[in-house]
Amino acid sequence: MKRRAAAAGIEVAPHTLAATAEQVRAFAADHGYPVVLKQRAGYNSVGLRIVRSAGELRTHLDELYRDGDRDDLLVERFVPGRMCHVDGFVRAGRTVLAWPSQYQYDLASFGSDPGPRIDVTLDPDDPLTGRLLDLVDRVLAALTRSPGGLTDHAFHAEVFHTPDDRLVLCEIACRSGGAKIREVFEVMFGVNLAEAELRTQLGLPVPALDRPAGDARPRPRSMSGQLLMMKRPGLVRTVPTPPTEPWVRRFWCWARPGQVIPPAAGSADFLTAAVAAAPTRAECEARLRRLGDRVAAQIQIGEAS
Repeated sequence: MKRRAAAAGIEVAPHTLAATAEQVRAFAADHGYPVVLKQRAGYNSVGLRIVRSAGELRTHLDELYRDGDRDDLLVERFVPGRMCHVDGFVRAGRTVLAWPSQYQYDLASFGSDPGPRIDVTLDPDDPLTGRLLDLVDRVLAALTRSPGGLTDHAFHAEVFHTPDDRLVLCEIACRSGGAKIREVFEVMFGVNLAEAELRTQLGLPVPALDRPAGDARPRPRSMSGQLLMMKRPGLVRTVPTPPTEPWVRRFWCWARPGQVIPPAAGSADFLTAAVAAAPTRAECEARLRRLGDRVAAQIQIGEAS
């Protein structure tokens, strides 16, 4: 994926598959710190390591290569900036729905971040919106130009927006996004990406996606976003009261008083989640932050006896 994108002129982070610990050390010497270590078949940030010094690297390499050479470890130069994501659907080989959002948190911090994690969609007139949509169109073209490529699928792309205003592709997958991205997309467009993909695979109609060629892609009917709170270990004493505000479209809580829960095992191991709607990104983010503060105050988790 990264090779094909780079060949099409799309910026990706310098990277290599490192079979040996010495290759990782050589990469770090060439590109400097931080470097990112991750399994190329990994998911939910499980096992992802951001290494900031030679001392840290020695510790990680002793663990990662203790059984000898391996063929599944990707090492990348760290890309600073905020992570954006673009989600959508390709129908009969053309992108019929797509919209960008921006994480307001670091995905890899799931094990140390007990507070509200906010992810919001971008306004239509945001300078990043058009740039991200154009970039993902180029990425999709680079990955599906060969005969026999996928023609009907959801997609989830992650893109770094760097402090010097570059867009750097992190990765793209031919599936709908995780967490509550599907529900956020449903608020915006009335389409659940996972349902649309399943119906397409079964040969069932998806009227919202079947528009004549040449029709402009629809614009969202509102902005949306998600509030996520990670599990943390201990005895659950209290859980939040379900919100009643009409702009809260969905709310979930995966714990009950008296339950002993483990720490988050990945970036999608949530304690609570909510999806909101608002006319603008700014208002959506403000609503989610107020809700997040209230939810956080209502959750009490103590030590398990």
